[in-house]
Amino acid sequence: MADKKEENYRKWYLNDGRKFCLKAGIKPGTHVFEFGAGPGTYTVALSQAAGNKGVIYAAECDKEKLKELKEKIKTYRAENVRIYNTKGKIKAGFGEEFDFALVYDTAHYFGKDDRKRLYKVIYGILKKGGVFSLFPKHRLNDPGASGDFGRMGWLQIKKEILDSGFKYHKTVVSRIPHAGKFKNEKLMHFTK
Repeated sequence: MADKKEENYRKWYLNDGRKFCLKAGIKPGTHVFEFGAGPGTYTVALSQAAGNKGVIYAAECDKEKLKELKEKIKTYRAENVRIYNTKGKIKAGFGEEFDFALVYDTAHYFGKDDRKRLYKVIYGILKKGGVFSLFPKHRLNDPGASGDFGRMGWLQIKKEILDSGFKYHKTVVSRIPHAGKFKNEKLMHFTK
């Protein structure tokens, strides 16, 4: 089983992750803000899809995850990645300079007020027409659902984001990693 898991991740880092990012809308030259980068599972793929003219700001606050993130960036030569240590604060300190912002498997850590602040920060750093991509894991009926996010369904989450000024763009379904497994998941895309 471990061999299958390792093989899936190897394929993800070498090609499948890049294909996923291209399908999600990352093009060469894209400027991306990744909130909650974790150990770099998506960061490497974003880097590959955006190419050397793109830039990825990988925001994370957990010291161990930052260490893993730095190692992955080095291993996969993701030279267009800039690490941004949030130190547990929901703020970015950037202007409207990003084409794409993503929050994958992170929103459930926040209560309603903090999520609203997060959406406001994301809105503020995106260029007009920029895309906000959300992987709303641990929502209602998901394994590990928790907190008030765990009591929210797909439509409630969508409404919460629309109430923050975003426009709904589309749903993307793709095979992506989560908690060591790969399966088809739904992502929400919004535009500014």
